[in-house]
Amino acid sequence: FALLSNILQLMNSPFLEHTACMTGGHPLQADIEKCMSTSLLILIGTVGRVKELITYSMEMQKYLSKVDFLYIDEGDRVLK
Repeated sequence: FALLSNILQLMNSPFLEHTACMTGGHPLQADIEKCMSTSLLILIGTVGRVKELITYSMEMQKYLSKVDFLYIDEGDRVLK
């Protein structure tokens, strides 16, 4: 996420404020608030955290359905 963030900053991209990285290791509520406070276009997340977000509520599913790009970090581990 840091690399993507740096690239978007260098490009002076308006996408930076609509990009989020969501992984475990911190409270789920913080990620939920981030999703609901901005219209995310790019979401980077681990499989577990994305699953938690999707199953949290129907309202959360509505917010996540508007994400244009979803990058599943460590997704290759799911395929093994």
